[in-house]
Amino acid sequence: MHLCPTFNGLAKDTSWRDTAVSYVMNSYLGLGGQIWSNWLGANVKGVSKETEVYQPSRVVVFTEENPWTIQGYSAYPFNDTHFTVGNKSRQIDNYATFHNTSGDRDRGGVNLVLVDGHVDLLRRVEDLEEGFRLAWPEKDLPYSTP
Repeated sequence: MHLCPTFNGLAKDTSWRDTAVSYVMNSYLGLGGQIWSNWLGANVKGVSKETEVYQPSRVVVFTEENPWTIQGYSAYPFNDTHFTVGNKSRQIDNYATFHNTSGDRDRGGVNLVLVDGHVDLLRRVEDLEEGFRLAWPEKDLPYSTP
C-alpha cells in the first residue's frame, strides 16, 4: 500500500527499483515544527498540529515525486521520503507528473492527500509559486517572491 504500481514500473531502471515506498510526506508538516530542509532560511518553522494549518483543504500531506528530474521543474528525483517543494527561484522537489498522461510522462498529474483528508489528482503544476503554496501550511510565505 506504500508503493504506487505506476511508480514501481517507472522506477525499474533507476536506483529506486527495489524501493518499498513511493509516497513522500510534506517536510513542512510535523517534526515539532522543524523543517527537514533549511532552504527557506534560518529559524523558519513549519507546523506540528493540524489546527495550525491555514487552509487544510489546500495543503498537501502526502504526495508522489518522479524518479527523474525535469529541467525547469524539479532539481531532484525521488530520493527520500521528505517532500521539500521549492519555488521558481529555488527548484528542489516537485510533484510527480506520471499519472493520466497523454503519452508524455512529464505532463501528467499526481495523486495527493490533503490535510483535511481528501484525495485529489493534481495536474502538473506549471506555476512553481502555486506549487509551493500547496505545500506551505501557513498563511504568510516565509520568503518574498521576486
